[in-house]
Amino acid sequence: MEKKIQDTYKKMDELIVYSRFIYIMAIIGFFVIFSLLWGRPFSQAIYINNERVYFGGWITMHAPCVFLTIILLWFFVFVWQHYTTKKQLLFFSSLLSEHCDVTQCLAYTTYGIEYGKQLLSTTEKKSAATKNTLGFFENLHMVALSTANRYEEAIAYCDYEWTSKKQKITTTNYMLIKLKLAYINNDTIAYQTMYENVYPRYKYKNMLKARKAMFEGKYEDALHLFLQEQTKNILDQVTMHYHIACCYKELDLLSEAKSHYEFVREHGNTLPIKDHALKELHALYGE
Repeated sequence: MEKKIQDTYKKMDELIVYSRFIYIMAIIGFFVIFSLLWGRPFSQAIYINNERVYFGGWITMHAPCVFLTIILLWFFVFVWQHYTTKKQLLFFSSLLSEHCDVTQCLAYTTYGIEYGKQLLSTTEKKSAATKNTLGFFENLHMVALSTANRYEEAIAYCDYEWTSKKQKITTTNYMLIKLKLAYINNDTIAYQTMYENVYPRYKYKNMLKARKAMFEGKYEDALHLFLQEQTKNILDQVTMHYHIACCYKELDLLSEAKSHYEFVREHGNTLPIKDHALKELHALYGE
């Protein structure tokens, strides 16, 4: 785990270096090519001791191609580095979104945050890449805390980060956590306020509408909205199936609820809602 996270920070630093080198080479190449095309030609004859000498003929002919080749090579290196770095970051987020392993995700993000802060505290020059990577781990950590139903910890963590001005946490995720907490606490005013703030920003609007309908006790409306939503990652699918099962249960359609509880049991991994699903399966169906 430690090596994978350390490699991620290293790759992000290298990515910044490669991108800056490309920018510098592109600027240099532009001015060189511009001077060759519009300035005095290097192949123009000059006279030294009354002898006609050609200076820089090869450079005039080949310099544009050389510079373009160098820039293209570094560009491909940059693209490859960007791909491998993104793949590394996707691995951490997939622990939650595809494998539903909130326990492992929290372990990775906790170490990632500690290691990132250690890097920033031990280096005189604060690397932008390190700050960005730290921000990624902090945002994922906040989402993982929320997924683990540790809402108070997630909110306290976000409030600390904001007030201490160490990192900027994604606003939408922060408001989503507050929305979930208001739902659990049955706080109508807080829920309505956070819903109005989150709704314009959130991608899966039917999910929000459905949760609001559940909050208001309109389970048929919530069920209809849940069944309309198309989710891509496993985490959202598991969450949606759990809510669908809850809606069926509230509507006394227990036979329809069973398959959705079973989906949560099969794919829930270490999610807290899997424990709830197992309890419901045991209580309602004796499984």
